[in-house]
Amino acid sequence: MRINTRNRLAVSACAALLLVGTGELFGSPSDNILPPSKSTTSNKANNILTNSKGVKYVKGEVIVKYKSIVGINRAMDTIGSFNVSKIEEFKTLSKSLKKSVILIRSKTLSTEEMLEEYRNDPDVEYVEPNYIYNPFKTPNDPKFNLLWGQHNTGQIVNGQSGTPDKDIDAPEAWDKGTGSGSVVIAVIDTGVDYLHEDLAANMWVNTGEIPGNGIDDDNNGYIDDIHGINSINNSGDPMDVVAEDGGHGTHVAGTIAAVGNNSKGVVGVSWNAKIMALKFLGTNGNQTSMAIKCLEYVVEQKNAGVNVVASNNSWGGGGFSQALKDAIEATTNAGALFLAAAGNGGIDGVGDDNDATPAYPASYTLPGIIAVAATDQNDDLASFSNYGVTSVDLSAPGTNIYSTEPRAYQPSAGDMFFDDFESGDSGWIKQGTWAISDNQEIFENPVFPVPSPTHFLSDSPGVDYAPNTDSLVYRCMDLSSVTDDVYLGFGSAVLIEGFDDHGYTVVRGDGSGWQVLSDFSGYAHYWRNPYSFKVPDAVKTSNFCFGFRLTSDGTEQYAGWLIDDVGVGTNITHPYGYKNGTSMATPQVAGAVALIVSVCGNETLQQRKNRIMNSVDQVTALNGKVVTGGRLNVNSAIDNCSGNSSSFLMNPIYYLLGL
Repeated sequence: MRINTRNRLAVSACAALLLVGTGELFGSPSDNILPPSKSTTSNKANNILTNSKGVKYVKGEVIVKYKSIVGINRAMDTIGSFNVSKIEEFKTLSKSLKKSVILIRSKTLSTEEMLEEYRNDPDVEYVEPNYIYNPFKTPNDPKFNLLWGQHNTGQIVNGQSGTPDKDIDAPEAWDKGTGSGSVVIAVIDTGVDYLHEDLAANMWVNTGEIPGNGIDDDNNGYIDDIHGINSINNSGDPMDVVAEDGGHGTHVAGTIAAVGNNSKGVVGVSWNAKIMALKFLGTNGNQTSMAIKCLEYVVEQKNAGVNVVASNNSWGGGGFSQALKDAIEATTNAGALFLAAAGNGGIDGVGDDNDATPAYPASYTLPGIIAVAATDQNDDLASFSNYGVTSVDLSAPGTNIYSTEPRAYQPSAGDMFFDDFESGDSGWIKQGTWAISDNQEIFENPVFPVPSPTHFLSDSPGVDYAPNTDSLVYRCMDLSSVTDDVYLGFGSAVLIEGFDDHGYTVVRGDGSGWQVLSDFSGYAHYWRNPYSFKVPDAVKTSNFCFGFRLTSDGTEQYAGWLIDDVGVGTNITHPYGYKNGTSMATPQVAGAVALIVSVCGNETLQQRKNRIMNSVDQVTALNGKVVTGGRLNVNSAIDNCSGNSSSFLMNPIYYLLGL
């Protein structure tokens, strides 16, 4: 006798909803439900059992559907009324089906014994446990509602509305698994703020290194590489500093693996994956050689047994480099997928066709690369996103993406020190041409306006700075009794000759030599407030001084340096913010890879890539734009995993017990 699976599904789902009665939305039941086995685990507090397949059900309860309308007395007869502690008919459902559907509870018989008795009753159409269903997992992170890429309800995010379900189906995937701490994603970028409240717990830790001892314990060429490396200065500190690096890598890391369910900020696609921070982008960085060092580090750690399953590469712009291609191939041969942003168009900001004009590294023809375009809240290709029907694999959400940003100190009145220059510049020691100014026009830019009010400090008020200048302004204060971490913050706009002229943020504690905290070079650093830097403990003396120094050569001169709202304080924030780009789409895929590995287990690199590619949601706007014609769907990507102990939550198959 063949049972109508659809009818059984309706019965079971309705019963679960009626019995649980929480008013929450419940997930779909599974396609792989099996009868409970003798091998079970028990939650005695609420009489919940779990069988060997991971299926949860209520102890001592079954739901019985009869072949016709029968009374509850008939239902009790099968096991004996003395064994029944509760019986309840779903009257509306029974009337609709013209067949009795009844819940029966026993305190004397086990669920398995009840199943055995009712399956032998010729009047029973089917019997099954009273299965437990749960909501699709959504975290308690307070900004989850802004993460439309993970769960799009059509909500307004950053002023833009969307279309429901144009997302990666993250909550549905999380009901199968939220990620594993044994899975590592390498973020090759501007570094990562590894102390951010929403990232610290998910940072990879190099167990071969002893923190803070100043020794290269694992003999890999990097001292104290606890969370990764900085290939710009060949150090073991990949800290992402918003003042220097823009916070790009920290934003990427949050989308991949911000800590889930911690009541803070946001959540990554994988709640528990570990982030290996590899820094090569930033001030004085970005070189091929530095990227290769990061890729080498991935291979070295893979060879050392670290489970690096992918690298996230939200960068590009260089020409074809065989050396870089070889380094990428080495990482993919080692088993780590190379996830690459397709690019954000040219100088016009409009997406380009990578088939016609390759954008590297996304356009390298290597089997271990996945190239990612960006879609918006309505599943349209983002206007800035590159594409390519043969060179770009798929898309992922990449507009109005809200994620972690590096910690920052925001100066304000009442701090240990604060000066907005509205009352002059008394107390500042000036060597050179620094002075108060109210002429902002020289710094204005139509894209990056200068919102600093009225007065500010300038190295050359109202005019371009002089050739061969060396102009310094500084202030001193006593920090000898301060035990907390101290930060220097300020608003700033810089227009100088690229790479030849410099704007240095400097500190000292001994009254003599200056230590550089940051070097603004590279022509334009448009207005940002704040830039913030941690003050080194070594200069927290009674004669602590901080300052700003502009130096130039004799060739080209520009507006110079605008500084405002300078402060010294201890109150640091853990910020979050929006970014757009294929850079923001790529980490959606990286998080998905981490989730695939945690749920599906030991598969090859190609199998993992195939899961990503073969499970996309087909999108009309992407037809002829990307290889797959679709957008990432992480839930579909982890379907049919042999390692998925919770596979019962999808596509239910109910076995008829008793035939």
